[in-house]
Amino acid sequence: MRKHCAAAGGGAGVSAALPQTAYNYVSHSPFANVRKTVSQENARLMNQCGANCTEQDFKRIDQQMAKLEVAGNLAAISQNSKLTTEQALQLGETVAALLPVYGTPIALYQAISGKSLSGQDLSTVERFFNGAAAAIPAGSTAYKLVTDAAVQAKVAATLTATAERALVNSGGVVDKTGNALLDMSKLTNEQKRVIGENLFGPNTVKQIVPDGQQIARLQGQGSNGLDELYKVKHPDVDYVNIEYKFVGDPKKVEIDPMNPNKMAENGSDRLGKTTDGKQGSVSWMGGSNRIEKAVGSLDEARAVKASLESGRVESWVVTVRPDGSTAVQVLDALGKPKPIDQSKIIFPNVNLSGAQK
Repeated sequence: MRKHCAAAGGGAGVSAALPQTAYNYVSHSPFANVRKTVSQENARLMNQCGANCTEQDFKRIDQQMAKLEVAGNLAAISQNSKLTTEQALQLGETVAALLPVYGTPIALYQAISGKSLSGQDLSTVERFFNGAAAAIPAGSTAYKLVTDAAVQAKVAATLTATAERALVNSGGVVDKTGNALLDMSKLTNEQKRVIGENLFGPNTVKQIVPDGQQIARLQGQGSNGLDELYKVKHPDVDYVNIEYKFVGDPKKVEIDPMNPNKMAENGSDRLGKTTDGKQGSVSWMGGSNRIEKAVGSLDEARAVKASLESGRVESWVVTVRPDGSTAVQVLDALGKPKPIDQSKIIFPNVNLSGAQK
């Protein structure tokens, strides 16, 4: 049986003789919000591997949830009182251990806090990581990881505040002395992709569906799952599936070997073909447990699938370009782009550029 410690998150262990339903991490945190957050994250990870979960997967999830509970408990304590030196050090080291798992500081902060940061002030993320770094010995690997995360959060916060001010045309975001915090022209394509898919793309989506509730988050490059899924309140649409595609230099990406003049200019050109159908299509969205893995809640997943079957899910591909500008295409049931005026949500005059006006 899996065993769990209350305050620190506990150890991990599984019995291969028990069915998968028995392997549900139970948080005994004294904080209700931490118990809820850990439970939701555990459900998301369990659904991610589904029936293919191995004993090794269960142990990995156990260990991850134990660390997440520790971080959540300490973060909750810090809101009401000052952490002891030992607690502060434990928080810093735990955060450093979880960072490689979640990939970005924003994703980790959301996992620890259980809050979506879409459209919110990201300065809280920067303060959190700066606080965690303060307790870690300078020069250590953990210190570098956490301080780098704080810097990334600061850049994200600055960009969020200025995303609609023609960032690139102004030469990048500058501080009060005139030094650039971020110069898009000096970033690698991979860095541009990360910023575009995590800032400019979502900013475009928020302009179209400002009241949309994000129920699935970006899973990262190389994933074959849903990028983002929004729950919307609309007479004809319940959910919007979003696929983000970064298009660097279109002249360097040949998409049709039989037609060398046909290059990738839009995100739809880069939608993959799978055994479930074309990426972004109805069959692809509903296949391979993508919805269950992305959403994390079985009840919500059932609701999404019911809406998908009744034609109440709209699918878009958002193209992010190197200068931060974006373009939106609406996909049909087969994953092919269709005229944008056939969208049931997008109004003809809406600004579809997430970074520039």
